[in-house]
Amino acid sequence: MRTAITAICIWALSACAVAAGSPKATGKAGAKFSDREGQVEFSSPSQNIGCVYTPAGGTSWYKPAGGGPEMSCDRVKPEYVNVRMGPSGDVQRVDNPGEQPCCSATNILAYGKSWKAGPFTCKSGPTGLACMRADGKGFALGKKEVAVH
Repeated sequence: MRTAITAICIWALSACAVAAGSPKATGKAGAKFSDREGQVEFSSPSQNIGCVYTPAGGTSWYKPAGGGPEMSCDRVKPEYVNVRMGPSGDVQRVDNPGEQPCCSATNILAYGKSWKAGPFTCKSGPTGLACMRADGKGFALGKKEVAVH
């Protein structure tokens, strides 16, 4: 399974051109996943991985550390893990963070589809989800592995 996660990461490093602007997804025929303040939630088709994107400056109900933007994703099984990255610096991994907000059934990022906003691009696949920042830092979440780079 490490090979499948690595393949997703290699795709994200080599094929993603990230542009600033409104959140975009190709998960539902080009649907835009956003609420009134630009925060976006989406899940994998398996409902095992869920992500929340918060734009720079945050929202009226949440302000990311350092001002954002921020990408935060949760994997529920086999163990609960949260990974979070801002516009720069290292990706943070928290095992068993004590809360389990995952996963929204409303916005599903279909396998083989990608989503991007700010400096972040995510791609969904049958083995998991890979998210990258424009500088190449990112993570891959799957049932078998959590990789942070």
